[in-house]
Amino acid sequence: MAKKKKSTAVYHHVSADEAGREFGISLLQLKTLMETRGQEGIRELNETYGGIDGLGQRLKTNLITGLSNDETDLAIRITAFGRNEIPRRSPK
Repeated sequence: MAKKKKSTAVYHHVSADEAGREFGISLLQLKTLMETRGQEGIRELNETYGGIDGLGQRLKTNLITGLSNDETDLAIRITAFGRNEIPRRSPK
């Protein structure tokens, strides 16, 4: 069975800001939330975003099944939030 090719498409029809507005949370807001730890992070998540369920709704994702494989949807997400990849380290 052939491995599905990873899409490299970026949604060029809108800016990253416009794509971010599609989700009700900006990249900066998401980064800030992810960097907020402990009780302060829980409070921010609950009060600002309506908890895990509210954040899932803003991100338009299913908390059980995750993202769809729709290429256009994934391209919009990449434009809004970037790729969710850890950069490779060069060998020593």
